[in-house]
Amino acid sequence: MTLRKIIVILGALNALILVSHATFSYVEAPAAHYTDRDRWALAFHDRVGARIASVIAPVAVFGEIGKKNEGERVKELTANLSGGGWMADPRHFVILYATPLVLSTIVTLVLLATLARRPDAVDTNTAASMLRWSHWYALVMAFATPTLAEDFWLSVGWGRMLSMGYNPYYHIFTPALVNLPLESPGMHMTYGPLWALVASAVEWVTRGSTIWSAVLFKALLLIAWISTLHLLSRLVRERSASDQCIAIAMVGWLPIGVVQTMGDGHNDVFMVVLVMLWLWLLEERRSVLGSVALALSVTIKYASAPLFLLDLLHLEDPDSPPSAIQRLRNYLPRGLAAAAVTAIVFGSVFRGAGFFSSTTDVNKFKFFLPSDAVRAVAALTNLPLWRFANWVELIFPVVMLVTIWKYVHTPSRDAFRIAVAGVMLAVLFQAANHVWPWYVIWLLVVAATVPRSLVARWAMGVALTAPFPLIVWIAFPKSDGLTKFLLPALFAYGGALLWTMWLWRYFVPSNTVAKQGMPSRGRISSPEATV
Repeated sequence: MTLRKIIVILGALNALILVSHATFSYVEAPAAHYTDRDRWALAFHDRVGARIASVIAPVAVFGEIGKKNEGERVKELTANLSGGGWMADPRHFVILYATPLVLSTIVTLVLLATLARRPDAVDTNTAASMLRWSHWYALVMAFATPTLAEDFWLSVGWGRMLSMGYNPYYHIFTPALVNLPLESPGMHMTYGPLWALVASAVEWVTRGSTIWSAVLFKALLLIAWISTLHLLSRLVRERSASDQCIAIAMVGWLPIGVVQTMGDGHNDVFMVVLVMLWLWLLEERRSVLGSVALALSVTIKYASAPLFLLDLLHLEDPDSPPSAIQRLRNYLPRGLAAAAVTAIVFGSVFRGAGFFSSTTDVNKFKFFLPSDAVRAVAALTNLPLWRFANWVELIFPVVMLVTIWKYVHTPSRDAFRIAVAGVMLAVLFQAANHVWPWYVIWLLVVAATVPRSLVARWAMGVALTAPFPLIVWIAFPKSDGLTKFLLPALFAYGGALLWTMWLWRYFVPSNTVAKQGMPSRGRISSPEATV
């Protein structure tokens, strides 16, 4: 069978798996909660469940339910679609939610293993085909309803407040949250001000309609996700065809990115797409626009702010680095442009020091960290590893400093990309204090631009396992800390370490036989970079 046919079969199979996941989301969302759901969430899912049940009841004529009259069918379907019935058992939630993710991950690994065993058949058309399938996955998951978290609906609520004249960073206008499934409606806005303006514009356009707000937000997410994929494709097009395939598989095929972005509707992709735009503009020698793009990313979510150090250190011509004074002089117009954009965006909603209060409060919670995996081992074995767990977190800032040092001393395009990934590695696993599954794309997407680097292997390992730990918390919210946080972290980071150190070599296509992409501009270090 030709490689092209194999990709079509696996691509179609993965699409069907994601269709099932998107469909199941309407059954899973009412049953997913961190604690006991309040009346806001109950009322929302009861209404949605009843409407869906009334549509499908006339055609639900199979099995036991088909023996009942239409009224009884509507009642039973409403119960199942509102978090009751079959979904009242948390084990059913775990099975229904996790199974499509496992299957999608297996399909992606089978594809990579196939490419690894047939390197002579891999070319740029292979990567292009994989990219097209990733577009279909995004479109499919756009029809899913948010399941694991309420962040999507928080954006709707905060946008409504701002559109109604209430600043969500300082005030909570409860009537703006009507008809939304929010379990914590008292939280002030935690995202950056540009996202507040975007959310406000969406609510102004949709006149506060919940359904149309959801549609427009999903459309924006779809644009941002596909743009991210295309920027990634452009950034790796000068690499080998096998490298391009690895990059697309990491971001576009593994379920964590498309499910968390398009399915659950997390806005992290808007920060990430602007970071990728920054990286591309720098490599195109359009540095002023690049700095502006980076500034805009920070005004979506603040996690990309440390990248301004690399924005300053970036060299357009690595073969003739300027002096420190000349570097600062060259950076001045870029810095002023970025500062002006930041001031304008923040100035629209900033009214005092309380602006960051909710963001700092949320950041106090620590869970799903690599150090939690060490604590799990300590709890299971009674070994004295608790103090060592805190030292584990220092690994990531050290890696970041090493990648920056390597770029400063041996500047190249690959070294800069690895340094960018190194910064996001430290932000994700040390500065953020907790690793939600949707945070993983902060690292995964930028690491995919250097897909054979060690940091990319680690990022892919985390992407393989990170979709699953939160499922335990959602399904069993009252379980103890070992069950809810430490053991899932051990699974996630133990699996990621196993992938990074051993398993990856069985799934990464060879780089020696595959056809090469276009010749590069500027110095690019070896694609077999080890950091």
